[in-house]
Amino acid sequence: MARVGFNKENVKGFDPVDEGDYTVEVVKATIGTSKTGNPKLSLDMLIEKAPEQDNGQEVEGHHLFCDMSAADDGKAFMLAQALDCFQVPNDAEGFDTDDFIGAKGVVRVKKELYTPSDGEPRTQNKVDKFLA
Repeated sequence: MARVGFNKENVKGFDPVDEGDYTVEVVKATIGTSKTGNPKLSLDMLIEKAPEQDNGQEVEGHHLFCDMSAADDGKAFMLAQALDCFQVPNDAEGFDTDDFIGAKGVVRVKKELYTPSDGEPRTQNKVDKFLA
């Protein structure tokens, strides 16, 4: 039997980052299906440059996540912003998620109160806007 030197008591929580503009790099982009059955794009972004945080924590290297509608219904404004922000080619046939990988851009982050299914409200980050 292998013993792993890990003590869960040493794990520190991660506070949400402060609201502001962050330079990020996309490390993962996937297409999935939303709860309503529409296509959605999910981005996993690594923070490269961040404003100084009120609590002094270092957030470079932390992840931000964003899901957005990818339905071709004229309402997917966040997707249109993301395509522009990360300079991903887009034409009448759509776009390739691979073109997001490694792309860098600036996102505006807000904080929001979220209540998960276990009923414990918490503050979490939300990508509010992709800046071109």
